[in-house]
Amino acid sequence: TGMWRVCPKCDEEGQWPIQIIHLDTILCGIHLLPCYGEGLLQLDLTYSNALDACDSYFINQFIDCQLFYFFTCLLSKVEKTESFCTIY
Repeated sequence: TGMWRVCPKCDEEGQWPIQIIHLDTILCGIHLLPCYGEGLLQLDLTYSNALDACDSYFINQFIDCQLFYFFTCLLSKVEKTESFCTIY
């Protein structure tokens, strides 16, 4: 699909690290598509617990032209880091 697959980065205890970032370092928002895997979805899945339901997500770079350009042109030239799991 050419979509980037991302997963949360956990520490040694399995906890998500808490970090403070400056607002001027945020380029844009992204659209995450869950990688559901096999099995049935939880019946109590809501917008407030959806990020905890899956272990990894696809970044939907097709949501707008700016994000598509960013992921196809700019990030293709950048070496992949450990925060990005796989490109599918």
